[in-house]
Parts: sequence; structure tokens; C-alpha cells
Amino acid sequence: MLGVEKVIWLPGDVTDTSTDGHVDGYVALFKPAGILLERVADPDDPRFAIMAENRRVLETETDARGRAFELLPIAEAPRAVVPHGAEGYCRSYVNFYIANGAVIVPAYGIAEDAQVVATLRRAYPGREIVPVELHTLFRGGGGIHCITQQQPI
Repeated sequence: MLGVEKVIWLPGDVTDTSTDGHVDGYVALFKPAGILLERVADPDDPRFAIMAENRRVLETETDARGRAFELLPIAEAPRAVVPHGAEGYCRSYVNFYIANGAVIVPAYGIAEDAQVVATLRRAYPGREIVPVELHTLFRGGGGIHCITQQQPI
């Protein structure tokens, strides 16, 4: 119904026992055959191996037209941003919303926010990158993309 020609399955997030993870918290298309790919830097983070496997899968796949993917890594917010007792807290910068002329991106009030804004400026030239801190929303395990329910056009 959506005109999809190819589906690439990424491994689920075994640390997310309620949904096995949401792809909009791991990857986002920024142009044809261009993928922003969440990167977990801390090898002790339970999601480190999952994100490494996602990268491996995407490095071996092509898009529906046979093009290799251009992968642009984007940071995940560190575990330190998670408030005590907030299991399931959304730490994904990839969970953003693309609006007319802008990208509304999660922010956590930390130094890493600036690095992510710079990465998104490279991915989306000509769009304003608008970081928004939404700590209450993140506590529920969701992000900006999760709550906006986009429709393909």
C-alpha cells in the first residue's frame, strides 16, 4: 500500500522487553541511500552490540535500486542522561521529526547535543535544526518521531 519495494530487517533491541525496539530510534533516511545510524560509543552499554550489528547489516545491504548505503553515524545520548528509576527512557537523537524547512531534534541539555546538531546540519543542509528538551516525554520511552505519526507523501 505504501509502494515499498524492499524491506531490510534490523535486529531487535533485546534490552527493550516491551517492543524489541523501535527502528525510528536507530536509523533515519536523510537522502536516497543515505542513512543516519545511531552509534553507541560505550562498549559496556547493553545496546553497543545491537547497534554494531545494525551497522554490519546495513553495510552488506543495498537499497531497492542496488545502491550501497552511505552511513552517517549519529551519537546516542549517554546512559548518564537517564534519571534514576526511569527504565525505558528514550536516549535516541535519531528519533526526530522532519518539518517544512526544519528538523526538530531531541536534546538532553548536555554537550553531546551540539555534536548531534552539527551532524544533522550536514545531513539536512538548508533545514533549520531545532533542538528541543522534552525530559517528560523521554521518560515514557518515546521521542519526537514517536508522537508525530508522519505519513509518507
